[in-house]
Amino acid sequence: MRGNPADDTLLLDAVEDHTETFKRPPRALATDRGFGSSGNEKGCRQLGVKQVSLPRKGKISKARKAYQLQGWFKRLQRWRAGGEATFSLLKRKYGLRRSFSRGYEGTATWVGYGILAHNLVRLVALI
Repeated sequence: MRGNPADDTLLLDAVEDHTETFKRPPRALATDRGFGSSGNEKGCRQLGVKQVSLPRKGKISKARKAYQLQGWFKRLQRWRAGGEATFSLLKRKYGLRRSFSRGYEGTATWVGYGILAHNLVRLVALI
C-alpha cells in the first residue's frame, strides 16, 4: 500500500476486491487484532462472509470471549498464524525485511522477486 494506512481501514476493500476477482465473497476470513472492530465484522457479514474471525482489541466481554473460544474461530486463527510464519520466513530468508530499491515501484519489484525466489525454492523441493 502507498503510505502507511491503518489496518482496520483496509479490510472491507480487500473483501470487495476478493469478491470482484472470484465472483463470490470468501467463505471464511481470519485476521489479527489490528483489523478487529465491530464495523469491520458487520461489514464483512453484509458482504457475504459466513465465518468472520476478527479478534477484538482491548478488554472483551464474557459474551465476546465465549464467541472467540468457539472451535471454528480458533481454527481460523491457527490457519492465520501459519500465514504469519510464511511472512516471517520471507522477511528472514528472502530479503523482505528491507527493500534496497527506491520508491514504490522499486519496492514492489523487490517484493515480487523475493516471492518469486521463495516459490522457485519450494518448486525445486517438490520436484
